[in-house]
Amino acid sequence: IDGRWRKPITWLLFALAILSSEHAVSFPVVLTALTLLLDDHVDWRRLIREQGLFYVVVVVNVVVKLHYLHTAAPIQSSNAYKLAFDPANILDQLGRYLGYAMNVAFDLERTDEAAMFLGAILIVGALVGTAWALFRDGVARPLRIAIFGLDLFLVTLGPVIFLPNHQQPYYVGISALGLA
Repeated sequence: IDGRWRKPITWLLFALAILSSEHAVSFPVVLTALTLLLDDHVDWRRLIREQGLFYVVVVVNVVVKLHYLHTAAPIQSSNAYKLAFDPANILDQLGRYLGYAMNVAFDLERTDEAAMFLGAILIVGALVGTAWALFRDGVARPLRIAIFGLDLFLVTLGPVIFLPNHQQPYYVGISALGLA
């Protein structure tokens, strides 16, 4: 896309996405991770200038959504939208989604302990890999791409990871792109 049309088209698509689904809130984080992990030289001022407003929109969207979930009577009665910030539950969720996304991990995630272990491995791997790629010079581009994929898997699960009773196959399809 021509340089002068890139930003308006990106904003239009982001606006449509955020109006369509809460999953669009992961876009700025994915965009930032992409920039930090795959650009050779990051201009921090440009990054903040170009991506900062996306985060403002996301914060407003999340605040409105949480207010809605907290105050809307029909949603309160639904167990599917009960938020849980329990670390053990988050690890369990991540491990189960990893099992759903990868055949080799599918049988492993069937027990709570194994799912939590897979979730812990996933988070530690993403954190260590990302820190290594960001703070060490000379990390090969293919490895940076693989680390970005792992981060993409985690980030795209962000909108549903705090909803333990809301596991859907659709969410695996979104996040599995990162594992691909």
